[in-house]
Amino acid sequence: FNNAVRLEQIKLYELLVSHSGTLLAHEPVTRPLLRLLEECANDVMPLEVEKKLVVLLNQLCVALMQNMALLDLFFHPTATAKNKFIIFNLLIPHVHREGGIGQQARDAMLLCMSLSKKNDKVGLYIADHSNICPVLATGLSGLYSLLPRKLDIETDDWHQLTPDDVNDLPALTQLMNSLEFCNAVAQVAHPMIEKQLLEFLYQGFLIPVMGPALLQVSVYLTKIKNNYT
Repeated sequence: FNNAVRLEQIKLYELLVSHSGTLLAHEPVTRPLLRLLEECANDVMPLEVEKKLVVLLNQLCVALMQNMALLDLFFHPTATAKNKFIIFNLLIPHVHREGGIGQQARDAMLLCMSLSKKNDKVGLYIADHSNICPVLATGLSGLYSLLPRKLDIETDDWHQLTPDDVNDLPALTQLMNSLEFCNAVAQVAHPMIEKQLLEFLYQGFLIPVMGPALLQVSVYLTKIKNNYT
């Protein structure tokens, strides 16, 4: 019952925000919306509710980009950590998801990152008090672990991955999409976030994951070379 009511509330706010983002400037609209978002942050919801929530979060991010003055209503430096920028924190669990819900979340996340470049307080909060950078780095590690250990090559002259090869490997497509998203974040985010993200990618993905993999390939190629000499 609670989820059914929550779904209708989210749909109502989605309709209001899509009609006019300026309505968010009115406290009678924003206060119950924030309460609804806080409830969502503290609960596990069905997929149908999650999908609608991410759509609403995306719309809210668009509204914030269009009117930076609204940021004061959704970013509260004195609130508890998870409620300081609740729109942002609600997006984090969805950034690695597949399908429309994941894409909507990533698009909204990029808008938040763009906001951070315009507002130092938001930038410092995301860099120092959110877990988005380790989430992105560990997500890459997880996606890399899903890659196939060998490829079925049908032609003798094959020497590199083509776009068609990538499309035929869903796990590789996911990894490439995640890498592109990390790159986009680094380009639009506050310098502090960019620095944190690059550090986590280096220490949490490149060195412990890619490093051993590249070393293994190097050793394998050396053995092949020695067999032919």
